[in-house]
Amino acid sequence: MISVVIPTYNERSNVERATLEIEGVLQPLRVPFEILFVDDKSPDGTAEVIQHLSEEHPAVRLVTKEKKEGIGAAHMAGFGAAHGGMFMTIDADLSQSPHDLVRFKEALDNGLDLVIGSRYTKGGAMHGKSWVRHVGSVGMNVLSRVLLGLPYGDASHTFRAFRREVYDRVKKDIHSKGHPSFTIEFTYRAHRLHYRIGEIPVRFQERSKGYGASKVNILREVPKYLWCLLKLRLEFLGYRAQRREV
Repeated sequence: MISVVIPTYNERSNVERATLEIEGVLQPLRVPFEILFVDDKSPDGTAEVIQHLSEEHPAVRLVTKEKKEGIGAAHMAGFGAAHGGMFMTIDADLSQSPHDLVRFKEALDNGLDLVIGSRYTKGGAMHGKSWVRHVGSVGMNVLSRVLLGLPYGDASHTFRAFRREVYDRVKKDIHSKGHPSFTIEFTYRAHRLHYRIGEIPVRFQERSKGYGASKVNILREVPKYLWCLLKLRLEFLGYRAQRREV
């Protein structure tokens, strides 16, 4: 089974469209799937819309969190509730294309353990973000390559798919809850465990007017990311020192 995990907070205008488009992409594969919306008690009634959708769409499930802790915490809650052996993540506003979920499945079927939808590898693209957020995103990925030895162009992107085994192995060591610290830490730990990780070029389009607003607070998340990076860097240096001693 494929489990598609989608964090939501004030996304009532997007969840039905996301459901219909994801179903339209996955149903032809003739593989069981579920769509888990993880809602952080949205005040706009997102959970009620999802609950209504679940009555008409059996694949839809609502996972409710008690408080808003960050997209990483929402993802982990979704993974913990999922039934599938293959996990996929996508944004509720469909800034990423659901059609790429088919490419993700093919990559996992062909031997990868974790596949990242990359905006920064050849063939990938990102449109609509402000230059500040774009430069920040690129810079964060450069830091992860330099300081953590991650050989990936877009280790911070939330758009990805992986086998349940990867989640089961890394979950006890994941401490980050925000973005991009969560995705960087997840990627780092999977890389350290020598899972087969690959990137597929994807196109990211910032949400259009009328489809809500981004929930990422850059001023709040950047310090958390730098703190996460520092901790992982120290861990990485200790790992390299141990290898030299051996």
